[in-house]
Amino acid sequence: MALAFVGLSDGRMLHVLAKETFDYFIHEVNPANGLIRDKTHANWPASIAATGLALSAYPIGVEHGLMGRDAAVNRTLATLRFFRDSPQGTGRYATGYKGFFYHFLDMKTGRRVWDCELSTVDSAYLFAGALAAAVYFDHDNPREREIRDCAETIYRRADWAWAQNGTPRVSLGWKPTTGFDPSYWRGYDESLILQILGLGSPTHPLSVESYRAWTSSYQWKQVYGQPYLYSGPLFIHQFSQIWLDLRGIQDEFMSEKGIDYFENSRRATYIQQQYAIRNPGNWKHYSEYFWGITASDGPGPGTVEIDGVKREFFDYVARGVVDLDLEKFFDRVHDILLSRVARRIGDKRLLLIIRRFLQAGMMQDGCALPATRERHKVDRSPLYWQISCWTTSTSYSKAVTIAFAAMPTIATSMCDHRRRGNG
Repeated sequence: MALAFVGLSDGRMLHVLAKETFDYFIHEVNPANGLIRDKTHANWPASIAATGLALSAYPIGVEHGLMGRDAAVNRTLATLRFFRDSPQGTGRYATGYKGFFYHFLDMKTGRRVWDCELSTVDSAYLFAGALAAAVYFDHDNPREREIRDCAETIYRRADWAWAQNGTPRVSLGWKPTTGFDPSYWRGYDESLILQILGLGSPTHPLSVESYRAWTSSYQWKQVYGQPYLYSGPLFIHQFSQIWLDLRGIQDEFMSEKGIDYFENSRRATYIQQQYAIRNPGNWKHYSEYFWGITASDGPGPGTVEIDGVKREFFDYVARGVVDLDLEKFFDRVHDILLSRVARRIGDKRLLLIIRRFLQAGMMQDGCALPATRERHKVDRSPLYWQISCWTTSTSYSKAVTIAFAAMPTIATSMCDHRRRGNG
C-alpha cells in the first residue's frame, strides 16, 4: 500500500486511499439485501456495524465520483428494506428484537449466527448510517422518499428504555436464552453515538439520567504531555464523529475542561503518533508516518520468535495507547496474585501459568483490554472477561477484588490439572 502512494500529491493520495477503502463496501456485499461482510474471510457473516458504515459511505462515494447516485439509491434501498421487513422477536430465525439487531447475520438469509448478542452499540451504528442516508437522499421522488421513510421507521422502532433493563445505563447486549449482558456502557467509549441517538429518540428514549451515569466514570489523563479524556483505542475517538460534528459543543464534563470532543480527538491522535515515535515495544517501522493503533484483528493468538525476541500476538482485541497508570497497576496485581497463589499450593511453576492467564487480557504493545467479550468462537475464562470490563473503567479496586475472589478456583483447577497427569 505504501509503495502505491510514492510520488503522489497529498490530494491524489487521499483519493486513492478513499477509493480502495470504499471498494470494500462494493465487493463485500450481498446486493440482494445490502448486508456487508464483517471481514474478507471466506464464508464470514455480515456485521450490522459494517452495514451501517456502508450506508454512511454511499453518499460519500456519490460525491467523490466513486458510485453513481442511482446505484447508491438501489443499494441503500435494498439494505433499508431488509432491516425494515426482517423478523423481530425471540424466535430462532429472528434478525432482531425490540427494534435492535443481532451483531452478526448470515450473508444470504440475514438470520442470526453464532449465538451472537443483540448488540446495542452496533445497532446504533446501523441507525446512524440509515439516518445519514435519509439526510443525503433528499430528492422528491418515490425511491428517495422511501429511503427516508425506511430510516425513520427503523430508528423509531428501537426501544432504548428497554435496553436499560431498569438501570440508568444501557446494557451492551441481550440474548433470548440468557437475557441482558451484565455489563453496561460506562465511561468514554464507542457508545457516544448510542447515547445521542437514545436520548433523541422520539418514541422510546433513554432516561434523562442515563447520560450523566455514562459520563460519571470518565478519566481525565495526561499522556505524553497531552491532557485529554482518556481512551486507548483510536477508533473510540473517531467513530461517533463520523456522524456527529462536535466542534464547539460541550457537555458538563468538557465545559469544565475547557475543550470539546473534537479537540479531544485531535489530542488523542497526536498521542497515537507519539506512541509510534517512542515505540516502547521496539516494533519495526513505527514512526511519525506509521501509526494509529485501534481495535482490529491480529495475527494471533500465539507467540512468535522474531530476531531472537519472543513476541506475543493477539487476534481481535481493542488495541490502543497504553494507560501507564493501568500498566503499573497490573504489574502490582501480577505480583500479588503470583505470590498468594504460589503460597496457597506451593508450586512455583504457577508463576508462568498465572502470568499468561492475566496477560491474555493485558496491554501488549499498546493493546488495551477488550471492553467486551469477543463475539465468536473464542473460549475465555469468566474471570478474564470480568477483569477486562472492569479495568477499562476507573474501578481498579473492583478488578483486584474479582481477581482475589477467583484465586481459589484458579488454584483448584491447576491442582486438578496436575492430578490428571498433565504436568
